[in-house]
Order: sequence, then structure tokens, then C-alpha cells
Amino acid sequence: MKNQTDRKVLCECLGVTERTVAACVKSGRACSVNEVMACTEAGTGCTACHKAIQRVVEQHSPAPATTLAQKAS
Repeated sequence: MKNQTDRKVLCECLGVTERTVAACVKSGRACSVNEVMACTEAGTGCTACHKAIQRVVEQHSPAPATTLAQKAS
């Protein structure tokens, strides 16, 4: 059974799901709202979903190398 994130639509205009946006971010293809827009077209309609997209970007972005190095110390 799919979880709620699989079906949760972030961009109502284009029907882009949170799962799609998260996959784009996790793969390294996007690290900003503008890059998510280019990758998935989410947020290119009315722009009301930009805050939700930003939240997903922040939640799923890989940790910067400096952060990983600091944790290893």
C-alpha cells in the first residue's frame, strides 16, 4: 500500500506529487525551488506551492560536505 507522501499533491495546477519533488531533490537534480520547477514543472502555474516545494527541498537535500566533515570530527 502506498503511503500518504506518495499521493500527496504539492502542485495542484500540474498534479505533481511530493514524492516526485522529493525524488528530484534526492537525486541531486534540484536543490532549489527554481531547479524543482525546471525538473518537474511543479510551481510553474499559480506559484501557490512554492513554500511547500521549499519545505521538501530542505527536508530531502543531501547534507553539504562541510556538515558531513564536521560530524566525522
